Amino acid sequence: MRLRKYAFIALLSLTLPVNVMAAETATATDATEEVVQDVGETEEVVQDAGETEEADTSDEEVSEDTTYDASCEGVEAASDEADTVSSASVKTVTKTSAAATSTVAETSSTASVSDEATDSDRTAVQISDEELVVDTPAVIVDEMAYGTLNGCSKDSSGWMCYFKNGSVDTSVNGFVKTSSGSWYYFVSGKAKKGPALCKKSDSLLWYIDSTGCYNSRFTGFASYNNTVYYVESGQVTFNKTGVYRGTVSGKLECGTVSDIVGDWYVINSKVLGEGYFYTSGGKTYYVNEVGVKDETLTGAGEDGDGNVKYVNQGVVDLSYSGFAAKSDGKTEIWIEKGIGSKETKAVKVSGTYYGITKGVKTGKANGLYDDDTDTPKYFKSGKLYTSYNGFATLTGSDTEYWVESGKASITNKVVYDSKKKTYYTIKNGVRWYAVTNSSMVSYTCISPNKTSPRNNIITSITIHHMASNLSIESCGAGFANSSRQASSNYAIGSDGRVGQYVYEWDRSWCSANAANDNHSITIEVADDVIGDDNGNGWHSSTAAINSLVNLCADICRRNNISSLNYTGTGSGNLNKHCDFWSTACPGDYLKSLLPTIAARVNALLGSS
Repeated sequence: MRLRKYAFIALLSLTLPVNVMAAETATATDATEEVVQDVGETEEVVQDAGETEEADTSDEEVSEDTTYDASCEGVEAASDEADTVSSASVKTVTKTSAAATSTVAETSSTASVSDEATDSDRTAVQISDEELVVDTPAVIVDEMAYGTLNGCSKDSSGWMCYFKNGSVDTSVNGFVKTSSGSWYYFVSGKAKKGPALCKKSDSLLWYIDSTGCYNSRFTGFASYNNTVYYVESGQVTFNKTGVYRGTVSGKLECGTVSDIVGDWYVINSKVLGEGYFYTSGGKTYYVNEVGVKDETLTGAGEDGDGNVKYVNQGVVDLSYSGFAAKSDGKTEIWIEKGIGSKETKAVKVSGTYYGITKGVKTGKANGLYDDDTDTPKYFKSGKLYTSYNGFATLTGSDTEYWVESGKASITNKVVYDSKKKTYYTIKNGVRWYAVTNSSMVSYTCISPNKTSPRNNIITSITIHHMASNLSIESCGAGFANSSRQASSNYAIGSDGRVGQYVYEWDRSWCSANAANDNHSITIEVADDVIGDDNGNGWHSSTAAINSLVNLCADICRRNNISSLNYTGTGSGNLNKHCDFWSTACPGDYLKSLLPTIAARVNALLGSS
């Protein structure tokens, strides 16, 4: 806001003779000009002697266009001269122009009066244009009003303050532009002690010096809200990106630094304060973990996001592959075509395998590692260990693979864990679940006619009938005969009892189809009515059917089979002997019940 204000200061003359006034007027017409300017900030304003600063009073003419340097240096120089003015002195300033002649009388804040004054004289003082800018709240700089100080001036200690009616105005906060062209940053009416950055607007910070005055000559680095910024010509404009040299002290992303000189990388005027890669002139350069451009590093450079690249004397080299040390000299990173690996695996260097965890070298490989092939391998002291068989946890994960002859067996089957003395299902080579047997079994007679263990996971159930009404004991006796070359996992008698002849982790010889028997549990069901060879007339008891439904549901629960699907062919996971061999088994009656059996099992499993 630009305001033109006029103030009139009445001077009470005591004994000023007419001839004295005439003599002074004559002196004025000789074009002699004495100028007194306020060091604190007002132009052509005479303040009380506690704040008055006197200009050069020689006969040499002083231009009315004189301004102060925005850095406040000119102001401070004038202040020293002003200290010589007595608090009781009276000066007369006369300015001559083509339009008019005016006489300005200056009095002290103590209202002392010179012996030359008279009671009847009154001198008008015209205050020059003065512009004030305050961020928040807006405040208007006032002039001397009837001897009471208003506006910018120094207090008794010499510190710049903002006054209202003679007192510090604590409502003034932000930048204030004074009549001399200088800007001060005020906090509760007092200039903020610098050096510091202060907010001029949402998109601009200004640098203030130790007196709180904006310094447009400063270029370098300074902090604001725990962030270091690059300052150019006293301003932070938030649009500088690149490398700038200087001294930095303050809080950075990497921690607090003190007086570090270097070429600092800046993004949007903010000192990055962490590792960074930037491209200029067709080359990619490295800024170290503090934020300084590093032309001495040859090795692994890491940015703030953990990305690593190989650096040769500060420049990224994408042709390098191998291990490279970080700047700490201790950590080695595996580099592939200039880029740091983040994998956990084994890498081969000069015939020896080394383990890396998230790209960091851990030493010679020991244990199960990926090695850039489809199959994890087991290593011992940096060499492939082909004698190892068993489960092993893949380095860098919780995944257990089944290893055979030093290589993970990527397949589906049942294996025996000698350490845990338990059979486990492996799916795609990974340990899945322990294979168990049904608790419904009331009689066990393990047949020699089997393959141990099965070479596939359990995914289906195949139904057979005995073609006779055997007890589970009699059925077991028949399967115990090795010359028969036949067996099943389970059998159900007409009384509903369940017998077991081959453990679930083993393959029975039941369906005349090895592929089916390797992933299927086979069940024989007794016939309480005997039919013909064409499968007609057969029947199974209600007790046997009920036990069959419950046994199927139990098998599904323990082997992660969510539901049974009967399709009438071998494609469903509930199927029958005749789907795989030319036979009438399991007879017309059981065939007709299989859709119902599947539905009843699914109801027990809670699936449709």
